[in-house]
Amino acid sequence: YARELALIKERGFAISKDELIQGAVAVSAPFFDGTGRVAGSLSVFGPSARLGPSQVAKFGKLLLREAQEISQMLGKSRQ
Repeated sequence: YARELALIKERGFAISKDELIQGAVAVSAPFFDGTGRVAGSLSVFGPSARLGPSQVAKFGKLLLREAQEISQMLGKSRQ
């Protein structure tokens, strides 16, 4: 698990494929409050037949960008 957590931290978003529901993919990115604590997350969820690797990467980058914007609005400083 440590290796997977390090990868998630590095890229800024998590990917779940077939973990809870067979044939489903979820991509999630956290946003933070003014103290740096996780305040929530943004996610995209859909069937793996429609969310291939390129779509997952595209949504991951989009979610990360929007989550960073929300974090800024909640007072988290840029790092």
